[in-house]
Amino acid sequence: MTFHLRPRFATNDVDLAKLAISHLQLKRLLKVRLIAVGYVLLRLDFHPAPILLGFVLGPRFEENFRRSLLISRGDLMTFIERPISAFFLTICVVLIVAQIYVWLRKPKIVAEEKAIEAQVPRTSYSELAG
Repeated sequence: MTFHLRPRFATNDVDLAKLAISHLQLKRLLKVRLIAVGYVLLRLDFHPAPILLGFVLGPRFEENFRRSLLISRGDLMTFIERPISAFFLTICVVLIVAQIYVWLRKPKIVAEEKAIEAQVPRTSYSELAG
């Protein structure tokens, strides 16, 4: 019994070299895309911890969500009818709405702070200390 290390679709060395080059190009393209996404997230002040948590816990959440839908035979009302799940859904909605409210209010707060700073005369530290 012999084992072949080559993929079955690569018939000769030339096909294998073409496959390796295309794989290398795919890896480079993926790296460029990830760098671009990382740069955009950095410019938008996204924190990396929630993103990492999403990558780690996302598949587990999806698996358990599907399992609960199978148990409830596809009825989404199960998540609202049960008190514990309704409580956690309510907390999630409240937190998301609060984040949106803070995000929308932020420019107004910054403008108010600049207006207050414009009204207060600037003094040096030595005048305050002495």
